[in-house]
Amino acid sequence: MTRYAGLSSDGHRGARHADRFHTDRCVAELRRAGVDGVVATSVENVVYLTGYDHWPLHTFREHGVYAVVTASGERGLVAPRNAGEYLVTDWPADCTLVTYGDFFVSVAPGGTMAPLDQQWASLRESTPHHRTAAEALTALTNELGLGPHATVALDDQALSTAGREGLRERFRRAEGVDANMLLRRVRRVKTPHEVALLREVANRTEKAMNGVFSRVREGISETEMFDLYRRLALEEGLNPGHCEVNTGLRASGCFPPDSTSLVGFGDTVRIDCGAQLEGYHSDTGRNATLGTMSARLSIAEDAIRAGIQAMFDMAGPGVPVAELARTAIDSVRKAGLPEYERHHVGHGIGLEMYEYPVLSPRTDPSVVLVEGEVLNFELPFYEMGTGGLQIEDTVLVTSSGVEVLTTNSRSAFRAGAQGHAAAEGVSREA
Repeated sequence: MTRYAGLSSDGHRGARHADRFHTDRCVAELRRAGVDGVVATSVENVVYLTGYDHWPLHTFREHGVYAVVTASGERGLVAPRNAGEYLVTDWPADCTLVTYGDFFVSVAPGGTMAPLDQQWASLRESTPHHRTAAEALTALTNELGLGPHATVALDDQALSTAGREGLRERFRRAEGVDANMLLRRVRRVKTPHEVALLREVANRTEKAMNGVFSRVREGISETEMFDLYRRLALEEGLNPGHCEVNTGLRASGCFPPDSTSLVGFGDTVRIDCGAQLEGYHSDTGRNATLGTMSARLSIAEDAIRAGIQAMFDMAGPGVPVAELARTAIDSVRKAGLPEYERHHVGHGIGLEMYEYPVLSPRTDPSVVLVEGEVLNFELPFYEMGTGGLQIEDTVLVTSSGVEVLTTNSRSAFRAGAQGHAAAEGVSREA
């Protein structure tokens, strides 16, 4: 069995992924669960464990792609041969590769291959190759010491029923071990490089959102604002994600953008938006008022700002998630919205927009915040007949509390104003 060290576009061997994978945490979780290894199929877990993030992984879901990690820290990947170009250009040196399936490439008679072609040819010749994904997985797990008698945790959420049954027949499955949750716990604590990526994607998303707010005027439609956000996110080098943009009374819900819903004077626009950078997500939200904010929304804004501040003040390692959520909701109620209800007040964020844990009053009391995780705190306000507001921030849990990674003021923008310097100056109805 060979290991192939591909060169990334910047010349470093698997450097980008090496900065993202918490090997020690993964090994500790596997040993704590009493298993010899884990086989992962979920897209986010495959990406996290191996760095393999070629587009067919997302497109051809019926193709078997497996990441394998052992309790001793060894790891490997089973991927179709058509992943060759990606594996040549960016592949971690400490990950064993096995390929399968057909992908045909010819060589020009008498031609001279470019260095990249030579690398690809070498990869095809030196990498163990099998007819099917199942055969390749058997070969890889045997090579890594996970034979028929090994106890393996199976993250099988991405498989069909037939595929799931096939895996269970092949391995001695670890009973009572939720492999997907095990890996979510591993991914929960971020490496410094992951934190830097999450900070960067959050800040670029804010710039795109702020650009929309600066262009809000009477007569602009929700659809125009939605399209503008996507264009500005692309200009920031992001892959645009969700963008809920509603104005006036429609801001009471997360309605699809409407070309006939136009901003009028006195309206408040609510935006909840996100994007991706190198696979890592953002999710943030703010508001803008054109003219004077209504008295009811003014009360609601003050209340949810108080709730967010209460979360900042309370959060830190060891704080029970459920208590944090209840404190946030109670703070909103005490600050002016006594009837306020919310099913959750935030969530983890990373390779998935919603990661473990979800911050809910109903979360198991044993789940506490941990140092190094990145979370979103959010306390939206939706009220039919009034409209709505969104305040959502991204934070890093530190040894002493939280560091807020997002930078916008939590007061509403003055719609049409350039930048955010005017955010605190929004006029309010007496």
